[in-house]
Amino acid sequence: MLVTSPLLSQCLKEALQQSPELLGRCLDDAVTSLKALAGQGREVVVHDASSKVWWDLLQNKADWCLAYAHLLREAFSAGQHGNQGPDKALHLHASKHELALEDEQAVNEWLDAARLLQELQTAVEQDLAALDARLSSLSGQGAILVENTPLRPSVFMGVLRDLMASLEPSPGVRAVWLRHIAPTLGLELRRLYQHLALMLQRATKEQVSYRVRLVEAPQPAPPPRRDLLGDDSGLAGRGDAGSAAAKPARLVLPTMVALARAKSEVSQAILLAFLQHGGVPFARALSDDYFEQVKQELAQLDEHVALPVLSEVVDHAHRDQALPAVDRSAREVDIDSRLNATDWGVFADPRERARVVLKLKLKAERVAQAMGIDVVRRLVNQVARDPLLLAPVREAMVAVEPALQRLALVQPRFFSEADHPARRLVESVAQRSFKYNDEFASEFGDFMQPVRLAFNLLNESATEDPKIFADVLTAMRELWDNQDQREKVLKDQRLRAMRFADERQALADHFTRELGQQADLEGVPGFIVDFLSRIWSLVIASARLTHPNGGDDPGGYRAAVDPLLWCGRKEVVMRRPAQLFEILPDLIQTLHNGLDMLGMTKDETKPFFDALMRLHEPVLGARRARVRHDGTISGPTPLDSSMSMDLDETLPATSEQLRLREAEEPWLDRSELHAAGFEEAPSTDFGELSDFPSDDGGDDDVPPVGAPMSDQDAEGVLAQLRVGDWIDLCSHGEWLRAQMIWASARGTLFMFTSSGGRAHSMSRRSCIKLIRRRWLRPVDTHAVVQMAIQAIADTGDNGGPAGEAR
Repeated sequence: MLVTSPLLSQCLKEALQQSPELLGRCLDDAVTSLKALAGQGREVVVHDASSKVWWDLLQNKADWCLAYAHLLREAFSAGQHGNQGPDKALHLHASKHELALEDEQAVNEWLDAARLLQELQTAVEQDLAALDARLSSLSGQGAILVENTPLRPSVFMGVLRDLMASLEPSPGVRAVWLRHIAPTLGLELRRLYQHLALMLQRATKEQVSYRVRLVEAPQPAPPPRRDLLGDDSGLAGRGDAGSAAAKPARLVLPTMVALARAKSEVSQAILLAFLQHGGVPFARALSDDYFEQVKQELAQLDEHVALPVLSEVVDHAHRDQALPAVDRSAREVDIDSRLNATDWGVFADPRERARVVLKLKLKAERVAQAMGIDVVRRLVNQVARDPLLLAPVREAMVAVEPALQRLALVQPRFFSEADHPARRLVESVAQRSFKYNDEFASEFGDFMQPVRLAFNLLNESATEDPKIFADVLTAMRELWDNQDQREKVLKDQRLRAMRFADERQALADHFTRELGQQADLEGVPGFIVDFLSRIWSLVIASARLTHPNGGDDPGGYRAAVDPLLWCGRKEVVMRRPAQLFEILPDLIQTLHNGLDMLGMTKDETKPFFDALMRLHEPVLGARRARVRHDGTISGPTPLDSSMSMDLDETLPATSEQLRLREAEEPWLDRSELHAAGFEEAPSTDFGELSDFPSDDGGDDDVPPVGAPMSDQDAEGVLAQLRVGDWIDLCSHGEWLRAQMIWASARGTLFMFTSSGGRAHSMSRRSCIKLIRRRWLRPVDTHAVVQMAIQAIADTGDNGGPAGEAR
């Protein structure tokens, strides 16, 4: 039984949501394929006209898609509870006696299904491995097998066969349908697995190392081995390729025929051993059999090139363009992909890239050179399948393969050297691309244009000198540094505003602590205590920071504290009204000066002064009565009495108000908010002076993505963010890729920047709210080349193709 988790349930839910459209695309491609066969006049099935075969698929598409999702939900449920899923019908160990009980068409259908399942599992092998690695780490039980997960490809095919069997009695028709659906099903499952793996990757960074068992049949015994690597083999353990530190004790070299293939047949274990250690066994000369096989491969390739090129497969990239950037499926790219000829010229054709591989293999003299070429192919293919890279970046990695292959001929193990300019160039382009999450954005297009120019230059150069990679890397970094320098000016300006606010709040909190320890606050109205601790403390701190040479109390703002506390004690003021009228004008002027320094407007400060006026209303009333009685005025009336009497500010501070606390979040005025990148200014009337925007750019009309997180989970996500980390941020309905560039020491303020130097500053509360609604999503970036090497290690095998014993 597979251990369930909220994330696994979310993966299953996502798969169910995508299943109707997934099957719909499979049926569309099958109909197109069957119509093409019908148009050529071929007989599809014996018992019926060819047109009916595709017509039935087309007519029943909508019903099939709904029924498929329902059946798939039942299969997932059975798989989670350890029950035998619908793939039991595809079990590959049926006995001859069992097959004899079926008619010929049923047997043929079963054989076709078994073969197609084998092909399907092979097609999704690497993507399923990445997904199952994530599921393994989530289960907390180490490695899990493919047959134990509800998402195994046999479930999808088994459900499809059950659906066909319920609607079509003829095994022959069902077999034809399945043959034409299976290729697209493989592509769709790969996209689904990539999408789900990316979801899980954001939730867990720990990936278990395990072997994926793709078929249920017992694995064949490994071929006999010969100890080719003894203690005196002379293996060099330089570089950082892979995670294994110990050198292998036994190794079987690949056959010369396997080495000669354009598409490597060398086992991953041997490739990894070569990349990590090299050594004497790989220095042996290549045999005549090797060169003869390479020539045969070239001849077959030339025959294939001579055939007319079929029409391009429809590119589905623009199909998802209307979706949010973070919800698009990762477009499939690998070394066999046909690229855009406008961007990549002759090397857009996978056959031309294969020709380069074979011609370089003809020039090789040693096993190490042929192995180096195979290593480059395998690593390029791994990088091209990395779902965190946008599709155009992965296509660029495939396109530059010819230049990397030329280098492999003279430096076969250059990918094992972390400081090699070719590896650094590949890694630098990949890391720079993490700034973007939308391949259709103009900013990303500006990034890709010089990358394409540089990679085409590498392909066109005939040199095998690694210096050209170093020169291209230097040029690219100079370009990026110039772009970053223009953004740095804005970034520094905004950071100064954030750091000033953070430091000001720290000084204000220090004054608040002193106020609570030293001042006599008993009997002082609550609104004055709140004003001193939350607002006036900021005035005192700001004066000290902006006038560092102004002494202990620049502006006299701290000296105003005692008069304000005295004015707040109504019983004292009533006994000494003359003293109130003596100190009040200067006190009010000092209060206005301090609040003006904070950038607060008259409307924002009016509630406080109204409250102060109401507090002194008895004294002012007595004063006015005295004026009416004798017609004399002993001094100016400092306050206007035209205000509401809704609140009784004469009440002393409560015990809760007397427990003075530090601010949870720093306060910024409107100009500072905009300078720091807060896109929405907060309301700053009295009582909300320290409030921040509820979120930074997340629109309330944009629905949350998936089920909201709990506050605890959101806080955990925020706690893991570090300066330099990337996030996807929904800002005003637009998904942006942003990087954390600063966080306050207390974790109360955070600043991110997105493309073009745009700033996004947020309080802790705002970040947690965005994370809960899934409008802020951490991007789990990694070292792309090292991850590709690790993928070879994780999915490596110990046997591989038959080795040489001579």
